[in-house]
Amino acid sequence: MRKKLGFTLAEVLITLSIIGVVAAITLPSLMTSYQYKTVGVKLSKFMAACESGARAYVVANGSFNSTDTAAIADFVDSSFVIKEIASKTTGDFEAGDLGADGTGHEVTLKDGTSIVVEANNTASNIDSDKYPAHKYGAPAMLITFRPNIQGMPSTAVQAYDFVVTELGYTVPSNSDRDEAKCNRALFDEDYLTKQSDFKEGTACYVSGS
Repeated sequence: MRKKLGFTLAEVLITLSIIGVVAAITLPSLMTSYQYKTVGVKLSKFMAACESGARAYVVANGSFNSTDTAAIADFVDSSFVIKEIASKTTGDFEAGDLGADGTGHEVTLKDGTSIVVEANNTASNIDSDKYPAHKYGAPAMLITFRPNIQGMPSTAVQAYDFVVTELGYTVPSNSDRDEAKCNRALFDEDYLTKQSDFKEGTACYVSGS
């Protein structure tokens, strides 16, 4: 009796069907996990780049304090690849773009994400117990970072607040805004984000959305 070599067409089709069913069940979950993990990756990379740029600016120009809006604007203009500035068609990011009331114009970066930069001199926006001023410096600016992540549900926080100090450190904002609370929670976990970080009842869940 001859030994059977290979598989019959029916066996191949059944195997492919099983693989297809398993993929259909697991892929959505894997994609969702990937999207949440992307939050932490993008945010941590941006904060690291921001801190690196801030320290380089401080070394080259000296400390920039929270009232020096020209220096803050110069830092933003030199540290980020800006695609578009809200309410402006041409020109660089300038001191006036920080807004007289402290609210900054939205800046769209080259990769499509957006930031809002505000000149900041409010001591309450930094946790002085964790980050004493003599070591980290006073808040120079408040940056809200909005990563461009497709498929995130509306109930997940999608904007993240942190403070850049006059000595070139980046630390979570201590404000009561939802995005600041979420950023502090993620910061404590080194931005190793997962879907459970955004479930109902957590700092990164937006109720009523």
